[in-house]
Order: sequence, then C-alpha cells, then structure tokens
Amino acid sequence: YAAVLKPVEGTILTVVRDSADAAIEAAERTNDLESVLATVVDAAGRSVARTPALLPILRESGVVDAGGQGLVRLFQGALRQVNRAAPVVAEVGARASTLVARADDGFGYETMFLIQPHADANGTGLDIDTIRGGLLKFGESVLVAGDTRAVKVHVHSERPDQVLAFGLGLGTLSRISVENLDNQARDQRERRAAEFTGRQAATVQAGSRLAVIAVTAGAGLVACFESFGCSAVVPGGQSSNPSTGELLAAVEATNAQSVLLLPNNPNVTLAARQVAALATRDVLVIPTRNAAEGIAALLALDPSADAGANAAAMAKAAAEIQTLHVTDAVRDARVGGRAVHRGQTIVLDPDDGLVAVDGDRTKAVLHGIETLRPGFGLLTIYYGAGADLAEAEGVSRAIATKLPALEIELVHGGQPHYRYLLAAE
Repeated sequence: YAAVLKPVEGTILTVVRDSADAAIEAAERTNDLESVLATVVDAAGRSVARTPALLPILRESGVVDAGGQGLVRLFQGALRQVNRAAPVVAEVGARASTLVARADDGFGYETMFLIQPHADANGTGLDIDTIRGGLLKFGESVLVAGDTRAVKVHVHSERPDQVLAFGLGLGTLSRISVENLDNQARDQRERRAAEFTGRQAATVQAGSRLAVIAVTAGAGLVACFESFGCSAVVPGGQSSNPSTGELLAAVEATNAQSVLLLPNNPNVTLAARQVAALATRDVLVIPTRNAAEGIAALLALDPSADAGANAAAMAKAAAEIQTLHVTDAVRDARVGGRAVHRGQTIVLDPDDGLVAVDGDRTKAVLHGIETLRPGFGLLTIYYGAGADLAEAEGVSRAIATKLPALEIELVHGGQPHYRYLLAAE
C-alpha cells in the first residue's frame, strides 16, 4: 500500500492484505506450514469473492478482480507443492476482469541509495512522505521504505545527479547504486532474441524492407488478413492473448527490416509494445482494438513508403472507422449502469462499452447502428461464432430496409465470442 501511489480497494491489494492478516493469525496458532497455507488459500478465495462489492466496475460487469484471482492460484500452487499433490486443471469459477497496468514508457537510470539523517540533525528524523513527493518530480517507479532513522530509495530517472543531490540535501547517503537501464534493456533484447531465434541479433539477414504481422482468431478473419498482404498471422484475441514470446518469435521469423504489428485487441497491445522493446529490428505497434480496425489499417498500407509513414497512415485509417461487437449475455449483470439479462443480445463499442441491449437480436443490432456517427456509406458485417450466412443475410436485409442507401457487405469472419463484428466507414 505504501509503494502504490493511488491504492484501490477491490484489487489484488485487498486480497494481499486479507491473506496476510489470515497468515499471521494462523501462524500464531501453529508452526505447521501446510495448515497456514490452507488458511491463506481460504482467506484469499473469500477476499476475491468480495472484490465486486468494493469496486463498482467489477460489480457492474459481474466479474471478480483478475489480479486477486491470479494470487489465489499462486497460493493454491504453493499448497499443492507442500502437499506433494499432482497439479490439476483450474476449475471454472467466477469470471475475472482484465485490468492492464500500463508500464513505464522509458528506462533511464535506476538510482538506489540509503538516506540517514545528518549527524547534527535536530532530532526530527526523516519524513518518508516528503521524500516520496520530492522524488516524484524526478522520475518514475518511485519506491520509498524505512523510518525516521533510515530510508531506502529507488527511482527511475534520466538525471541521477539531480536525484542524488536531492538525497544529499536530506541526509547522508550510502549503498549508492546507479544502473543504466537502457543498456540493460539492449543487452536483454539481444539475449532474448538469441534465445527465441537461435541466432545472434547481429546476424539478422537483409531482406524485404517491411512486414506486417496481425493477431486474430477465426478462419475467415485470418484469410482476410492474408489476402490483404499480411506477412504473418498470430492466433489470438479475446480471452486468448498470445504471449510476448510468441509475438517476438513471429517478428524474428520475418526477414524484414521493419515490422508493423497489429494487436487487434487492447489486451494484446501491452505485449506488442514489449515486443517492440525486445526485438532486434524496428517494430511499430498500431493500436488496433479489433480485427475490423486491423483490416482497415492494412488496406492503408503503402509498400513504397517507410515504416513510420505507414504506421501513421494505418493508425489514422483504423481510427476513422466505427466498429461494434454483437454477442449474447451469458449472465445477469449491470453493464454501464444498465441491466442486462442472460440470453439477451448486447452490442458493445470497441472499448467494451454497452451501446444497445434487446431480447431480439436484429433489434439490438439496429439500435446499435443508430448510435454510430452519421455519414458512413458502407457497413461490413463479419459473422462469427453462433451465426451462419442465412442469419447474417436476415440481419442484412433488416438493416437495408431501414437504411436503403447503405451498401452492406457480408464476410465470414469465424471469430469466437462475437456473433457479429460490424465495421462502418
């Protein structure tokens, strides 16, 4: 809690605290590790179950906190190891949220030291809050721990000299450490690239100037990306995110000097940006939120232009189209303050915001289209899991009846989870 600048209840912090309290209480009763761990697992599970009561966004979505649920799995694994029990497939329980923490954009210098009050100090000692507030002016990843007699400091900053000067103004410094994280990141990129590709980064072969890699799921969508010139497609998408290693392997398998990466899902974007930091060639991430945005971006590709110009043009093309997801509610919940009942059709915007809900699927789609900005002349309907061509044609006819001037295209996407992906341009 002290290390996080803005602690939020209903997250992994709550689960850590409840688990720690239970562990202390159990350890005071017995020295048996198995018994203590069993108590911790139980406490962590109960804490995760109450996260929706503490965080409104979880309660509205009908999910529990993903970080807390992950911690429960770790504790369960520890208990099974102590018991020497065989690993088991995790049971299906409450659905967890997907909350992604944004990593620092840069590296700089990692500066660490220990501060102690000057010998002639007036006896008031060190103020941790003042130290933390001062360090926030210099950089990121600020961690401050200690008491009035000694404080350990950690910060990432471009100016370690200023950080050290600040520390010297507060007391005497010892155990000083300054590391260039940019150099470490470079070395790590080269080492990881060698692990993934089986060759040294310096041996990258000269080849084509530009490649495009997309992440998507569904046979139809894969075929779309391949037919529009995508160099490679990595399987993945909603609830099935590829790892950083899988994306990096795909990047390194190309012989291009530069790679444009289309994550096609907000949950994949963070891993894609990590690939950009680790890869042995230039990787530019175009933050597409779904396959339709990815296809729009790909259609804007100009093979004669450089990677930077293409990235800008493709990002612009992706941002200009409007998209909607159509699926069925699997449970009763409140989404965006609106009641949703199991079995109803829900229409979501690219950021998973609810825009329409109805017990009649066609009406839900029509209501969703009404929320789009006017002015579009083409609507592409990618039909996927749960839908077939006949149903998609019925929806298309209903849309055409209401919007006779609109051109409508039907494409088999085969995407999981979403019956329809709509793209208006």
